[in-house]
Amino acid sequence: MRGHLRTGAWRFLLIVTAVGVAAWALYREAIVGPVVLPLQVLTAQLTLASVHLLGLEGARLGTVVYHPEGFGYEISHGCTGLVPVALLATGILAYRASVAEKIVGVLVGAPALLLLNLVRLVHLYVVGVRRPYWFAPLHQWVWELAVVLATAGLWVAWLLWVDRDLSHDTERGHGGVWRVGRPSGRPINGVGHRVPRKLMAARNVCR
Repeated sequence: MRGHLRTGAWRFLLIVTAVGVAAWALYREAIVGPVVLPLQVLTAQLTLASVHLLGLEGARLGTVVYHPEGFGYEISHGCTGLVPVALLATGILAYRASVAEKIVGVLVGAPALLLLNLVRLVHLYVVGVRRPYWFAPLHQWVWELAVVLATAGLWVAWLLWVDRDLSHDTERGHGGVWRVGRPSGRPINGVGHRVPRKLMAARNVCR
């Protein structure tokens, strides 16, 4: 059992590391730019629509969202929320779980991170218009940390949900194996009735 767990842990670490290195090496504007561009435009459209819902002025030029008074920012490939979604999906797919549990994790986690990214972009737009001196620290530090913590938090929450059955089995016994008793003829559970030795030596496996 310990060998199996160690093998699974090493497999998980190797997959996550390999995907992380590949993403670091390949996630460049020149490589992924043409592929991610439609997502950048869609993100800019959603950001502008959200800004209008808040009653603020705004316009869009391609992937750039700007205010008539001059403030604006470009939604690059790194601002689409694709990176945290990819990291979360990698952590989910690399972990030991059923296909259904992995699908649920991705279908719940990915939209949650994309929604958080949209909230981030809208908040940064409002800050840039009203408090421009706060834009840089919020963009580079506060929101970056918030996205990292949210990604890790969603993954941990999914792990706890997946391992709920395993923890229940651990409380019941080793893998659901119930031992009736030892062939000693002693009373079981203090009832005082003795069970035949052949029955006490049996092992019932709960499937």
